[in-house]
Amino acid sequence: MNMGISDNDKAAIEGAAQNLAPALATSLATVLGTIGILQNPIWPILFTSAHGLFSYYLYYKQERLSAFVRWIKAHPNEFSEELIQQPAFQQGFFPTLEAFLRARSEKKMKLIQQIFLGFAETEDKEEFELERFYEIIKLISAPQIELLSSLNKDGKDTVLFEGGGLNGSYHKNYQLIRSLEALGIVIVHTDVDIINRHRHDGDWDDMLTENQTEATSKKYETAELTDFGRNFIAYLEKSDL
Repeated sequence: MNMGISDNDKAAIEGAAQNLAPALATSLATVLGTIGILQNPIWPILFTSAHGLFSYYLYYKQERLSAFVRWIKAHPNEFSEELIQQPAFQQGFFPTLEAFLRARSEKKMKLIQQIFLGFAETEDKEEFELERFYEIIKLISAPQIELLSSLNKDGKDTVLFEGGGLNGSYHKNYQLIRSLEALGIVIVHTDVDIINRHRHDGDWDDMLTENQTEATSKKYETAELTDFGRNFIAYLEKSDL
């Protein structure tokens, strides 16, 4: 069976690819010009540079792009001309735009915006975990976000499991919280308490002699937010999620 592409189809694809670049440039200029961000010459350069990295998203998600540009324009103090000329900031702009265009929900878009504001405000941009934040946003689920919004409000560790032997009580969101450990948002600790009990008479167990000591254990699992997890929740709260 011949699975090769026909000459006509090949010509059609090449023609579409050649037409896409000028169409994208035109649409990008229209978006930036309409919203009025062209007064600062740095922004058009950044957006045009991003065109080669993920042109599909810029072309087919123009409404999303417009929302991102409007949001930038609404924060002139945070995104000053001096700031956007810094190479370290420009390196953070590209993964931010990509994450925003790829985000599958409005909640995640708002979270990306808050993280980008945090990145803009920080002095040490090299140490800011920008890519890690965006990777977690891509992986985290809506139920996990909802759980994080109510987790650890009192500053105490969350008890996941408490019990001894075959018996114990589990947190209602046990599996969901354990899944946050894989994302580096929480760390789970396991502790075992040894309880010594003394038998003082023969009424307890015929197998035990009088005054014999019996040791029993009780297991605890607790979930503690990591430093990264606390920062992530802080951005969640700022974005009102």
